[in-house]
Amino acid sequence: MKRLALLLVALCGFVACFAQTTYGMFSGDYGDLYGFGWSKMETYDVAMRIDNPSLIGKKIKAIRFPINPDTKHATDFKVWLTRELTVASSAVKPDICIDAADYKDGWNNMMVEGQLTTPFVIDGPVYVGYSMTMTEADKLADSYPVLIIDRPTEVGCWIHTTRSYRKFQDFCESDAISSAALVVLDDETVPSYAAAISPVTSDVYIGVEDPTPVSFRLYNNGIESITYIDVCVTATDPATGETMATTNRHIALSTTLAGGHIGGSAAVSFMLEAPERQGDFHMVSNVTAVNGQPNLDCAPPTEANLHVIAFAPHRRPLVEEYTGTWCGYCPRGYAGMEHMKEIYGDEFVGIAFHNGDKMEITQEFPAAEVTFPTAWMDRVQETDPYFGNTNIPFGIQNTWLERCTMPTEANIDVDATLSADGKSLVVTSTTRFVRDVANAASKYRVIYFMTADGFTDYQTNNFDPSHAGSLGDDMEIFLQGNQQVKLTYYDVVVATSNLNGESGSIPSTVKAGREYTHKYTFKLADAKNLKGQSLMTKGITPNAVVALISTETGEIVNAAKMSYGNITGIGTVLLDPMPADGTTLPSYDLSGRAVSTPAQGSIIIKDGKKVLVK
Repeated sequence: MKRLALLLVALCGFVACFAQTTYGMFSGDYGDLYGFGWSKMETYDVAMRIDNPSLIGKKIKAIRFPINPDTKHATDFKVWLTRELTVASSAVKPDICIDAADYKDGWNNMMVEGQLTTPFVIDGPVYVGYSMTMTEADKLADSYPVLIIDRPTEVGCWIHTTRSYRKFQDFCESDAISSAALVVLDDETVPSYAAAISPVTSDVYIGVEDPTPVSFRLYNNGIESITYIDVCVTATDPATGETMATTNRHIALSTTLAGGHIGGSAAVSFMLEAPERQGDFHMVSNVTAVNGQPNLDCAPPTEANLHVIAFAPHRRPLVEEYTGTWCGYCPRGYAGMEHMKEIYGDEFVGIAFHNGDKMEITQEFPAAEVTFPTAWMDRVQETDPYFGNTNIPFGIQNTWLERCTMPTEANIDVDATLSADGKSLVVTSTTRFVRDVANAASKYRVIYFMTADGFTDYQTNNFDPSHAGSLGDDMEIFLQGNQQVKLTYYDVVVATSNLNGESGSIPSTVKAGREYTHKYTFKLADAKNLKGQSLMTKGITPNAVVALISTETGEIVNAAKMSYGNITGIGTVLLDPMPADGTTLPSYDLSGRAVSTPAQGSIIIKDGKKVLVK
């Protein structure tokens, strides 16, 4: 399979204004879209699935989908609806309808739309699709013509092609992407004020001794924008049906949630009234009013499991970044990680695995897949270390904050002490679970990392002033036109315990609320790069990071960090400087590749300057 995550730089910032009510995951910002395809002349059939109870009874008038205006050889546009995805004689065979489509007037060849001959009333799950045929595939936009959203969503993405994929494949499941198609709804079937609210997970945990806000997602399913809502949340005993607690809240949104596009959402959080005892309860969440008007959404209230526990764990996701000084686009990861640390300090548990440079300690990375630059949150969520799962500058902040709202079953904290001779770092983890756990030693383990600050090197940089419009001020150092930028690197992984967790770090039986400690010792002399050079030299300072991992899923449950200034025993002189190896800093060719013996007459970059090799 061939795939291109193609950022449409020329279209970034273009936000469409839909004059009609639409449904879909594409909000109108072309900066959210990427190209997808297989560089072949073939027909593409692309489908999404509508299964949203708020849409029952709504009437679909048309189907539209965005297209790259540089895609010059797309023809034979069609839109269709079907209950089942069926292919016969290499073509999709819709069982509801299929209609012709063409470029939409006034959209500068950026949107295709097809009107349905007979409007369709949504009465249950249905696939919404479109087709187009590529007559050439030489240019980039023609090679990757399907514009997708690079994250999984409720609509998914199924694709069939006449040459590459002769059966429909679920690419939301395999590639975590979603269709950018939209359905145009008849406004007469859409209420003015309609909204739904649901917790971000089906299992919600709140503490008795230290309750915390619960995060919800608010969906606007009406024509009008939302500025404030009234919410009711009830908790009942599942055995008796008795109401144990009721929460009524009036919530003003910090940012207006636009109407006229069903699929838009906003994050809200508020404190719940907790039942007076610990236990498991049935929770029902409902929006009772929108902007002071009765909520006319037809979807039923959202149900979830409410778990009232002794305490609510404080979640800190583990962010493992993959980078290298040779990587010309890795500066955005550097900027994103440093900006997060500047804002959140040790609350942001970010660590960097280096590749192909003097800070590289391993090529056996813990992530499922590694590209450069990339980051993995808790080893289950791949993201960009600067944009996150968005295309906005410093979007990593939003992606991280959403991850922080995910419930977790345990707290973990860290303490660290540097030995009197400055040669060892003793790291102590303290875990505390919300429930009793049998056979806990086989289900959970603690991973220990020693990271370090203070390395200096020249970073290859592919960014220049032309990228300023799509990046933030935190990237300014990389927008000056320099192909090499001298940096000081932080949070570099220099030593680890077993990357799948230390055996025996969690006891066999765990009791809810009880604290369990475990120690791991790093010898600073053992922190070496792949060339065998010592990494803990004068001027390099250590940090301690711990992470609790589920051995059953491979997911990081929680993490914690302690930076150099908080480690007991700091002040001792560390090891001797790294032995010289004849080159204080690497040299690079004009493509940014490190070169050890440059050819005579070639131009290289050395110490950040262009040099002619004589």
